Amino acid sequence: QKTINKKSNSGNNTSATPIDPFAKYLALHGDITILCLQEHKIPHGQLSSRSEPHRCSSVPGYESFWSCNNSTVPGKSGSTKSRGFNGVVTYAKVGTVQRSSCTPFNDPSLDNQGRCIVTDHRKWVLFNVYVPCGFSREKMRFLRALRKAMQMERDGKNDKGEKRSVVLVGDLNLKHCVEDVYWKNLLVDVDRILGEVASAKAKDTGCEEHNNFCDGVGSGIPHWKVELEKNWNHISTALQTIEAVPRKTTNPSTGESFDKFRARVNANAANGKTDAASSRYVYLGSYEDSEEEALGCYNFDERTYFEDTGENTPANTVVNTAENSACTTELVKFNNEQQHHAILCRKKNLISIETLTELVSKIVNVFWDEKTQREIAKSEGQLNTDAPDYLWIKKVLEEDGMVDVFRHFYPRADSR
Repeated sequence: QKTINKKSNSGNNTSATPIDPFAKYLALHGDITILCLQEHKIPHGQLSSRSEPHRCSSVPGYESFWSCNNSTVPGKSGSTKSRGFNGVVTYAKVGTVQRSSCTPFNDPSLDNQGRCIVTDHRKWVLFNVYVPCGFSREKMRFLRALRKAMQMERDGKNDKGEKRSVVLVGDLNLKHCVEDVYWKNLLVDVDRILGEVASAKAKDTGCEEHNNFCDGVGSGIPHWKVELEKNWNHISTALQTIEAVPRKTTNPSTGESFDKFRARVNANAANGKTDAASSRYVYLGSYEDSEEEALGCYNFDERTYFEDTGENTPANTVVNTAENSACTTELVKFNNEQQHHAILCRKKNLISIETLTELVSKIVNVFWDEKTQREIAKSEGQLNTDAPDYLWIKKVLEEDGMVDVFRHFYPRADSR
């Protein structure tokens, strides 16, 4: 077994026995030439010492190329115990790889996270990646570095000085089109719906009072939109009372105790009932690792983003404009005396169908059946097209000439 460096191993070991679990697994799945896996979560120490129990680095006929997480990047709840998380590995038949690298970004803060391994297959280069999930400063740093590294391979700015085609695979944690998303996770522009219903009310001459505008039939407005508009102020008022409620949980295996947090609101707040006796508390979502995560799921304020483009540019920051009104201005001044544009990354009240259904049912007792929810998805479901990671994949496909192979061959596939 030869070592690429301290974070990655490449090996061709023919001493594996028939009982080696992973070798048996590969044998059961046919004659695979290249296999790319993400989140292997195996520490480098186990690979180099041969103490890894399933002998995943010792598969007859294959070389394996590893990138392991050696970083101490803060994780959930501020934890820095991230070693052993993430990790990507590419298995390739012996003789099919010309060179490899687990440090394609030349940036230890990114390369040490175990999120990218590159293998050169002579005429083309394979990037196997595990992109950070959600939206964060680290995710955009990673994506920008990834795009730059892929372009360098295309331009021949590599160790060999030869131009290569690029194949990108892995867990990208990106959404390119509506069909890629499970229908309940599609987003609804609530403010647009409210405006649509308000406009229809203003034009409706059949009702003496707008409060009688309740079925939406005469105006052509679906009933669910009318219900949403009628109850949105009630829902918004309840959300202003949101708090994270802790719950002590115990790991049955280790006996370790820790706190989990779940969001709670007073559903009667809109009626002025805020005392303990008349309040009606409802829980939202599921238990999360931190208060921030529990509350963040129900923060629908507009969010802006500061692009990190150079040494003197401030770090990428997602800003809640309700808490920082300066972000609504065109220019924001920083300590380095430079001025930078605040970039919109999520419009206000852009809410998933699943979350919106939960809010109307728990807070105002309005229940949308699955048929209604699917109608909402079909007519109003959308992506967040302002998100920087959405714009990234759009540029990769449209400007860099890459092809979404799955979508190319399965153009009608839903819920990818």
